[in-house]
Amino acid sequence: MIQTEQREAVESNESAKTSSRLVRLTIHGVTAEIVCKHRRVLDALAFDFDLFLDSGQSKPADLSLAIVVSAPPYESIPPLDESMRTSQWICFDDRAKRYIDYNGKALVVYDFDRRSGTIYAGEWQLAYERAYLVVLSRVGEELDRRGMHRVHAMGVAGKRNAAILLMTARGGKSTLAISLLARPTVKLISDDTVFIDRAGGLHSFPFRLGVRPDVDLAGLPDLFVRQTEIPGWGSKLLVNARVFADRIWNGESRRRPIVMIGCRTTADSPRCERTTRLFVLICLLRDCVVGLGLPQVAELFLRRNFQDVISKAVIAGSRLFSSLVLAVRCEPVKLYMCKHAELNSELVMSLLDGSAPADCPAE
Repeated sequence: MIQTEQREAVESNESAKTSSRLVRLTIHGVTAEIVCKHRRVLDALAFDFDLFLDSGQSKPADLSLAIVVSAPPYESIPPLDESMRTSQWICFDDRAKRYIDYNGKALVVYDFDRRSGTIYAGEWQLAYERAYLVVLSRVGEELDRRGMHRVHAMGVAGKRNAAILLMTARGGKSTLAISLLARPTVKLISDDTVFIDRAGGLHSFPFRLGVRPDVDLAGLPDLFVRQTEIPGWGSKLLVNARVFADRIWNGESRRRPIVMIGCRTTADSPRCERTTRLFVLICLLRDCVVGLGLPQVAELFLRRNFQDVISKAVIAGSRLFSSLVLAVRCEPVKLYMCKHAELNSELVMSLLDGSAPADCPAE
């Protein structure tokens, strides 16, 4: 039976609490420690980051996070003027410490110097949602500083080639990934976020996959699937990447990666055609340099001081350089996806296996 994370009308948070527990994650060398007394919060985070769980204590964590499932202590915020605001949140800065108020529903207190923070929320699911976004944001920025940059893209590899698909949110990247992974020769890079380095190399990020409830997951064990509500997205099925643990791509291919620029067609069948490396670079400006669709969490990523402006300029320059290198060394393809998922999957498989149509790369 699929695990469902819908709150019941009368649910006591106390019933799900245990003594403080710790989840330790290591993502491409960056370690995060998360402490919480609420079992369901840590279980959900462990599900999402299953392949990154790290039981070792040999090195200090680069990021530490405490999660408290209780009413946010707004009275603890000192008298401060707002520094940034949107309709979703307000930031108050006290030197290196930032208080982020999410419309009275949650509070994040983050110390940029110590790289540690505390999340308060009255509901466990809201605490969990804030937590995984904070982890992705802070780990992502730390990897940015180390020359590893996120691209909003789906990535898979076949017998001959590795490929990533650049496409805007809700374009069908995850659905295509699930369809491709039904084939035993396909390896997973990521369903939504691929890392690239300064040499234009691809790196896997096997975070949990998220698909619409109508996507067929009949071939996957129920243990690895759970259902949840994601704000702004509605109901989603989440798939633990551990189900593909023996099929995670480790960068073994030395061939030029294929970069597919995805778009939709009303035709009955999909097609692909060569495009230009300039067009790939333009799309990478959107999906890597600016990072549209990535969980950067603006209220944590952006700060209003000169030192941070310089830091973000350096990160942007590094992202641009890595994107340029990838655009130069890739095989650029424009992929027109139709409404038939299986046909889309067959066409992409031909690219991965090197048997693509004549107007597509087939090295």
